[in-house]
Amino acid sequence: MKTTEENIWNYLDGSATAQERLELEQLMITDPAVKSLFKELNEVSMLLKSTELDEPSMSFSRNVMEKVQQEIRPVALKTRVDQRIMYVVGGFFILSILAVLLAAVFGGSGAGADYELPQVSFNFDLDKYITPASRNIFLIVDAAIALIYLDGV
Repeated sequence: MKTTEENIWNYLDGSATAQERLELEQLMITDPAVKSLFKELNEVSMLLKSTELDEPSMSFSRNVMEKVQQEIRPVALKTRVDQRIMYVVGGFFILSILAVLLAAVFGGSGAGADYELPQVSFNFDLDKYITPASRNIFLIVDAAIALIYLDGV
């Protein structure tokens, strides 16, 4: 909701609707405080409209633009990364992944390698809660969030 001062400024600027104008005029008739505020703001508005804006001379603008053109344009910094470093880091990660996979497959000495995961049984039906419509809504929202993120990058 707009304050009385905002309504008066809108009235003075000419951006108030016809109904807002009518309400403000009726309020000024009934409330002397609003009428005095209107007079004060009207005087301020007249002072603002009567002042002339200072503009710099054409020679000043031309001189500034010439100085800007004489400035040395910054060169984009391009940092070159040595490819050997990239190959070493990539090779390290590939070897780490292979070592973990080989340890999981062959399991070392074989003693104690027979692991069984515990069986978990749910007492509720997930299909009742996760319907195709809810799954589609979830995917659409995720896609929208991904697009917003990618747009900001």
